Amino acid sequence: MFEWHGWATIRKTPVPHEHGELDQDILSAVKELLAESDGVADETADLRNTGGEWHVWLAGRRDDRSPHVENLYRSVAQLAPGSYGILYTFDSEGSGGWNRWSMRRGTVRRNRDEDLSPHVGLVEDRP
Repeated sequence: MFEWHGWATIRKTPVPHEHGELDQDILSAVKELLAESDGVADETADLRNTGGEWHVWLAGRRDDRSPHVENLYRSVAQLAPGSYGILYTFDSEGSGGWNRWSMRRGTVRRNRDEDLSPHVGLVEDRP
């Protein structure tokens, strides 16, 4: 089983006075990336404007692991390098734990999440 939950605030640059309105080119590119997930069973990839800023929400669960989620998250970071957020992934057949992907300054870095890992033991009992 592969499960993920994440969010990102979309900003074109990390410079505070340049946040303003998101360029239409960036917004269109992010919408296009998310459209690739449209119609995929058991997956949510949503873009919404809240409080004057654009935000991406990602969530899903499937039987097999797919690099699609991490690639999508990295692509958003590269398109809008001022964006920031967190994505959590769990792969029951991989490490058996949760990973936290931190988006900031155009990059995405993975760390093992110690609050939920190992999944069996901290979140669930052994079968």
